Amino acid sequence: MNKLGGYMLRTAMSAGVAISLFASVAHAKPKIMILATGGTIAGAQASTTEAGYKSGTFSVDDLIKAVPQLKDLAEISGEQLANIGSQTMNHGCG
Repeated sequence: MNKLGGYMLRTAMSAGVAISLFASVAHAKPKIMILATGGTIAGAQASTTEAGYKSGTFSVDDLIKAVPQLKDLAEISGEQLANIGSQTMNHGCG
């Protein structure tokens, strides 16, 4: 192999490594953190036979587990900042 052929092979190999690294980075899932405060989305009815509703029944982990397909889209984590109803939310958050 002559010098030009060797140079072209090394360049192609370097480009292949760079493309491979770029492809793995390009396919990395985004990281999303859900900050939970309770409220309506985390609420539930006490039972199917009774009227009533309690906000903040479920934790952020419960909500994440309820949608298992999320892990296919992103790396999901959560932090429970509060567990209160929106009517209780104020500047001090509880």
